[in-house]
Amino acid sequence: MTETIPPPPTPPPASLRRDGPFALLAAGGEALRTVPGLSWFLIKGFLLLYLLFAALGAVVTTLTYVYAVAPLLDWAAGNGEPLGWWAELLHSVVLFFTWIVQGVLLGASLLLAFVVALVMMSVWFEALAERILRHRRGGATPEGGFSLAAWVGSILSALRDGIWLVVLVVASLALGFVPVAGPFLVFAVTCYVLGWEVREPYIAVRVGLGDDRKALRRGLSFWTLRVGALPALLTMIPVVGWVLLPLAMTRLVAGVAWSSEQPQSETAP
Repeated sequence: MTETIPPPPTPPPASLRRDGPFALLAAGGEALRTVPGLSWFLIKGFLLLYLLFAALGAVVTTLTYVYAVAPLLDWAAGNGEPLGWWAELLHSVVLFFTWIVQGVLLGASLLLAFVVALVMMSVWFEALAERILRHRRGGATPEGGFSLAAWVGSILSALRDGIWLVVLVVASLALGFVPVAGPFLVFAVTCYVLGWEVREPYIAVRVGLGDDRKALRRGLSFWTLRVGALPALLTMIPVVGWVLLPLAMTRLVAGVAWSSEQPQSETAP
């Protein structure tokens, strides 16, 4: 941050507001209408995130299919020799579960691609949160905004800081094969990872201004799961959900900054 951000008229709470995902979407929409220049800034970030997601998704899913799904399907198909009735039944059951595994692997691949894209976008999300914070506190909103050169130079640092999220998603692959509870565990991990990415940009800006990170994160575990539930559900909806996912994430990030900087005299959304 090159310019000094003035303190708020009334000190913001020590921890984040715990609005639900739909309230945060509404708050993000209000920020979009209110902060000068934020609309175009949001569109650029949405397009950049979508392009990253599409490119990484194509690469990761292709590699997953070539090196995991296709060999698995070839193994399940057998050598084409005639089978007895019981052997044929067993083969059909194996093939059915193979298709389930294929869906889990491809879905997890898309989730991994999106998480990597989010990690790479963390610098832009922080710039978005900073713009909203400046506006709320009466500071000048920088005209230049996000710098592509600065973003490229910060990618390695962002990947390093977010590597545990990538590891968590990869580890959730194993959870998907746990009988009965597996899908629920994977969904919970997805909710937490995406909720974490919604809340952290604003926290990073506040920490840069001298606030305590631990205090800001206090009591946010269940709220993080709740906020991440909406984008997690979008990951499960083919095509339409994947198109809406980057837009929902940018609106949620904006909503966290807007609502958390809301003066105490205003009515909560």
